[in-house]
Amino acid sequence: MKKIILIIILIITTIVLVNNYTYKPIKLINYSKNYQTIPINYHSNEIKDIIKYSLSKTTTYLKFDFNSGDNIDFKNICKIKKSHCVGYVTYFNTTLKSILEYNNIRDYKLYHYRSEIYLFNFNIHSLFSDSKYKNHDISVLIYDGKKYFIDPSLSELSINFIISN
Repeated sequence: MKKIILIIILIITTIVLVNNYTYKPIKLINYSKNYQTIPINYHSNEIKDIIKYSLSKTTTYLKFDFNSGDNIDFKNICKIKKSHCVGYVTYFNTTLKSILEYNNIRDYKLYHYRSEIYLFNFNIHSLFSDSKYKNHDISVLIYDGKKYFIDPSLSELSINFIISN
């Protein structure tokens, strides 16, 4: 039942309130130097195009599954082709790092953060007692003086969750 409520909340907020989301990073999980590079030939000098392409590759390849296990290993994610937010960030960050390097973009920092999602300054995780919902993993990219909070798993809802400041 809680899963259905969460899905309904996410769909409604996706359609109506997407610009009112904020993320509060609470724990660094991984840094870009730890991600491997895979062969991807996508040329662009526009960072938002690169992010959107990486999101598209991620959401096309993976299927969301709360019960997919501990998916921090890229090879395992590629094998089972499903994940929750942890694996989505791992897959997305590997893809994004590969495309940035293919385009000779080197002056960036890419992180995997455990975070909390706020909607209208309300922590939506406080609605749930199940540990599956106590936090959420996102990607944080710092490039050209801007910080991008990117949510690969919520982007599965057909809207690219990219918040920049």
